Amino acid sequence: MPVPRILTSFRHTLSSLIVITSGAFLVACGGGDGHTNLLSAGAGTANSYSIAGSVSDLAGSGLVLQNNAGDDLAVSANGSFTFATTVTSGAAYNVSVRTQPSAPAQTCTVANGSGQANTAISNVAVTCVTTPVYTVGGTVSGLVGSGLVLQNKGADNLAVSADGNFTFATAAVIGGTYNVTVQTQPRVPAQTCTVTSGSGTISASVTNIAINCITPIGRFAYITNSGSNSVSAYAINASTGALTSIGSVTTGSANPNAVAADPSGKFVYASNANGGGNLSSYTVDASTGALTTSGSLVTGTNQNSVTVAPSGKFAYSLNTALNSVTAYAINTSTGALTQTTSISTGTQPRDITIEPSGRFAYVANTMSNSVSAYALNADTGAMTLIAHITVGSLPNAVISDASGKFVYVIYPFSNTISAHTIDASSGILTQVATFSTGAHPTTAASDASAKFVYVVNSSDNTVSAWAINTSTGGLTLVGTVATGTYPTAVTVDPSGKFVYVANVNDNTVSIYSVNAATGALTAAGTMAGLAGPTAIVITK
Repeated sequence: MPVPRILTSFRHTLSSLIVITSGAFLVACGGGDGHTNLLSAGAGTANSYSIAGSVSDLAGSGLVLQNNAGDDLAVSANGSFTFATTVTSGAAYNVSVRTQPSAPAQTCTVANGSGQANTAISNVAVTCVTTPVYTVGGTVSGLVGSGLVLQNKGADNLAVSADGNFTFATAAVIGGTYNVTVQTQPRVPAQTCTVTSGSGTISASVTNIAINCITPIGRFAYITNSGSNSVSAYAINASTGALTSIGSVTTGSANPNAVAADPSGKFVYASNANGGGNLSSYTVDASTGALTTSGSLVTGTNQNSVTVAPSGKFAYSLNTALNSVTAYAINTSTGALTQTTSISTGTQPRDITIEPSGRFAYVANTMSNSVSAYALNADTGAMTLIAHITVGSLPNAVISDASGKFVYVIYPFSNTISAHTIDASSGILTQVATFSTGAHPTTAASDASAKFVYVVNSSDNTVSAWAINTSTGGLTLVGTVATGTYPTAVTVDPSGKFVYVANVNDNTVSIYSVNAATGALTAAGTMAGLAGPTAIVITK
């Protein structure tokens, strides 16, 4: 049945009244006072308020605020801020600094930052103060070597290349501590740097730390004597280079042919070719230089060379008849040796050298016409073969220059010396050139400045000075001077002022002064030694 028109009209009127009444209800419950109203059936109304404030004196970057340990808000400039999340009426708010600004470093503090949100909060005040920057530094004096590295508190490495002021990169804070040490001593030439006023508590910038570097001078010389099976000790006159006998000790085995000392000068080691093949160990009296026998270690047949790693933690010797090289751990308190590993070489190894960084070792193998290159483990002393590198005919000796960039190989039967570059990453050698020497060169030595190489020519009874091209490693002959009869060993004192040559057939040691600019040698005297001097090492 059709709905009467009067009823339809009534329905429209009722709908309109409901809509109007609802809208009026919403308007009556609304508000413009900075909070939000929420409707919940049967539960009444809950208000929510914003949390805001202002930042002043902000100069750095990276400031981050938090409310109630959340709702992170990054602030990049002075002015007002408002957190994104509102707080329910009556709930707590707690504004804090999560990340302080940097560049420049600042410390920001919060005022009016906590309470109950019973209305919109707009008075939180964040004030920033630039943190005073304190530095740690001082002066370096006496530096002539390269490679000096300083540290503060075991970090913040600082390379120093010349005398003058230095400042660590990391800023310090008031009340903090500093402790400056030498991480790496200079070399080329080798120096010893000491720290004065290096530690304390920071109350202002530190500028009085003093780093004093000195070039060590040779204090004592030690010579192996194959004719008397002994090691003789000598004091060195720092002005003239003259040697004064301190005494000698026996090696306990026949034919000592090589000698080495640890970098601290506390211990000396001699290799003995015969009598089972062993290493003799000695402790050094720090005041007089006198040697005391501390032990003998049987190592292998026909010992021919011994060397100590720059760290002073490990020693290495060659077993010529066994075609091997053996590594030993050094007890840094007593000097005692403990064999750790042994590894094969080429045929008939004759000489071993370790480049100054202590990362690579090289062995000259006479009968296989090769140099074996090894990587050295700094923690264990273990050797890992890199390669057997083919060189000239019948190599007898191998040395590294003080820069660690070049290796030189000596060939007695072809009267030559070859120069090689060291690949700093792999340790591989690349030959640069070969140079003619005097008759029957047996060995060579480089000075601490890495500018000169000295080669003894046994059949000529001479020693030659060569200048090193510091870019290529090539050699230029400076000059040649006479020695005693059949020179077999040469060494340069740590200061680079003197060169010493051991002459095996006339039982003498020739002494020379060095021209610091050219490397040229001038005879400074001859010392009568014990029978059959074969090798010489100098301690500082």
